[in-house]
Amino acid sequence: MRPSSPLSPFPSSFPSSSPWVANQCHCQVVKAFKIFTPDDKVKAILVNIFGGIMKCDVIASGIINAAKQVTLKVPVVVRLEGTNVDKGKRILKESGMTLITADDLDDAAKKAVKAASK
Repeated sequence: MRPSSPLSPFPSSFPSSSPWVANQCHCQVVKAFKIFTPDDKVKAILVNIFGGIMKCDVIASGIINAAKQVTLKVPVVVRLEGTNVDKGKRILKESGMTLITADDLDDAAKKAVKAASK
């Protein structure tokens, strides 16, 4: 099987909704949060996702999972766009976690700067 694009590690027939992909997403978000959280220079985390091959609901679940595993000392701003974006936004909203959601990248950047300056 060949990759779906030169930049994609996934074969063209790779099922992006598989449990393996969801688990990899969750693991990657946890790793990223673990890198950022100990650094006192980090004042906010901005997650900007355009979900093409990866679905926004899977990414939202990964963010929630990571936020539960890592002690977050800074605000997290999340902008989702793409496949299953409504499901993803609902997952974030219903999580009960203090996450700042944004409508687009400009909105996300403004909210991240504002949250970081508090």
